[in-house]
Amino acid sequence: MRTLRDRTLIAWSTVRPHSTVATLLCGDLQGGVPIKLLYQGGERYVPEFAFLVSPRGPAIDQQLLFRGSLASYLLSARRLEDHSDPADVVVRQAGLGWRPAPDEFAYVPFLDGRLRLASTLADQIGQVRSKTHRRRLRAVLRSGEYQWTVGRDAADFELFYDRLYAPYVLGRFGARVHLDGRDELARLHAKAGRTLLVRKGADPVCGALLLQPRRGGVLVYHRSGFLGGDRWPATLLAGRTAALELAVLDYGVRAGFRLLDLGFTRALLNDGLFVHKRRLGCFFVAASYSPTFFVRVRPEARPRVFAALPLLGMEEGGFVAHLGYERTAPPCPSRRWRRVVKNYSLPGLRRVILHTDAPAEDAGLAFFESALRHALGPVPLDLAGPVAPLQSG
Repeated sequence: MRTLRDRTLIAWSTVRPHSTVATLLCGDLQGGVPIKLLYQGGERYVPEFAFLVSPRGPAIDQQLLFRGSLASYLLSARRLEDHSDPADVVVRQAGLGWRPAPDEFAYVPFLDGRLRLASTLADQIGQVRSKTHRRRLRAVLRSGEYQWTVGRDAADFELFYDRLYAPYVLGRFGARVHLDGRDELARLHAKAGRTLLVRKGADPVCGALLLQPRRGGVLVYHRSGFLGGDRWPATLLAGRTAALELAVLDYGVRAGFRLLDLGFTRALLNDGLFVHKRRLGCFFVAASYSPTFFVRVRPEARPRVFAALPLLGMEEGGFVAHLGYERTAPPCPSRRWRRVVKNYSLPGLRRVILHTDAPAEDAGLAFFESALRHALGPVPLDLAGPVAPLQSG
């Protein structure tokens, strides 16, 4: 039912009058790499691509080229293609039954991270992929500094919302971020929710709203919050995050759930949420609430775009990673690259395409490729030069 509802909302987002737009987004990728992106699709999804173009803040040049209905957009599509040439990246939202062109790949921007739960907490911690985070979780468990409770009491929910969730989200991400309303979360809590509170001594320091659907054996980690967390140094926030995650894992294992749904992450291999959830041991699925887009990148721009923006595309029901390596990149030994590329290996990855403008004899490329092949194991790696076409999903 949820999948059907989400797909209906996605379709409606482009069918409504004045809901389809074409806009040229100009900004900087991570590392200050300039980019021009032509977006064509539902207006509600423009912020997602604006974030990719300018991840450090709202500073972005946006030129609206079209706004109207889907029908009038399709009639104008040929004229809009005139703006594709100067764009490094062209993104168009897919309709039902549409297939990507030979130089495009399918991209689902919203993924859900899911974690299979073990029979014991010790086994669960052992499944964490990050050695550092495993040590952090075990240190929290040994310390005995934190205690956690899970319940349905309305007063606990109000404490979570008023002191942990809302102040933390607004303080860390600003007023423009989406903040769930109290009534909306209260309804979820009343229907299928549990409030998890983590205390250090008598004081609550962090917590989460968990959802327990009646069927399926899945525990949903829906929202979290930290008391004063927006002002904490990174080391303290990492420790408290470990305490919260340990509490959630402990509750999930003790209650006999088979799966923990950790929810949203972007299909972006260097995004912080994606990296952290992968390190916890998650596998990823296309979210039911995500539309599909077709992405085309100018051949000359592929190495620099995918070096700054390693994207996870879809291909025959699995994932294909598009990575980039520029010949101007400072050469690093393979052992240094391994810390970066280890995050590019994940369950369900069918293959990896490395886009590069470096010659085959380039020493830096050899180091990068060696580290990447070590991380990927049996996953196929294809090298693509600047004139090689993208393969469709």
